[in-house]
Order: sequence, then structure tokens, then C-alpha cells
Amino acid sequence: SVAIRPEDLSVGAGPNAIRGRVENVEYGGHDSLADVKTAGGVLLHARTGARVAVGDEVSLTITPERVLVYPAEGAA
Repeated sequence: SVAIRPEDLSVGAGPNAIRGRVENVEYGGHDSLADVKTAGGVLLHARTGARVAVGDEVSLTITPERVLVYPAEGAA
């Protein structure tokens, strides 16, 4: 299992990019919480200062060191 904190995802091109479509945006002052659905149907939550709108195609990037990896349930 993998976990990524919303504040660790960045909107914009770069290495380790994940493409998706913005499904929802909650404006929260100087930044927003954007729900981005990937082509595979995974819904990601990204906190961003970039201006995004519902329907936008965006790239999300993350530094590999910020990805949290957990053993699968039932794994010994």
C-alpha cells in the first residue's frame, strides 16, 4: 500500500508525473484542495497554490522520498 500526503503533491510537469483530470476544487485562501482522478480511476487529493478548475487536465508530481510505503495487509 502507498500513501501520499496532499501537501506533498505538486501541480505541474516534472519527474514522477501522474496525469489526471480535476474533479473538484475547494478554495481555501492562498491554496486549494483539488481532487484529481487518474485514467486508472484513482482519486488523488492535492493541496496547491496553482489555479486549477474542474475539468482541467493536470500533472501531479511528487518527490519519491515523500511517498509512504506500507506492507500489504496479511503480508508476513
